[in-house]
Amino acid sequence: TKGIGKGILEKFHTENWDVCITGRNQKAMKDIQNNLNNIRGNSAIGLVADLCNNSKANELFQYINQNWGRLDCVVFNIGSGTGTRGIDTTFESNLELIKLNFLNTVNQFKSFLPLIENSKNGGSIIFIGSIAHNFNVRAPFAYSYSKRALNIFAKYQALRLARNQIRVNII
Repeated sequence: TKGIGKGILEKFHTENWDVCITGRNQKAMKDIQNNLNNIRGNSAIGLVADLCNNSKANELFQYINQNWGRLDCVVFNIGSGTGTRGIDTTFESNLELIKLNFLNTVNQFKSFLPLIENSKNGGSIIFIGSIAHNFNVRAPFAYSYSKRALNIFAKYQALRLARNQIRVNII
């Protein structure tokens, strides 16, 4: 509901795509939904869903499957770069960042892939990465290496799914 995810959503909407907005912040999500629907009526659906919560993600999958039956594109913009930097990080905080930025994204990818496979034109999957995967930036170590793992995962999926005309990219 903010940043790059919001920008991608608005761009797709200007290209006449129907969009489904998800987020944890109901007010921000509803504001975006209302703004988009004022531009082009009933073209945006907003659903409160924390995609790190598997039951909420499953509810979202069921809703999309019942109402649309497919996804032509999905943008995985899951994660956070907050946390302690340097050697003072704890195992638990590192594990939480890895779960949030990599493992939850992979889990949701596996859940939503069948909806992409139902797309008429092969579909597109976009992962939101970070320059932190490749450069020395002021970010927690676990954030950097979880984004590095996501980069490798996305490239592997691009090779694997290309034969099905499913495009996979990471930005």
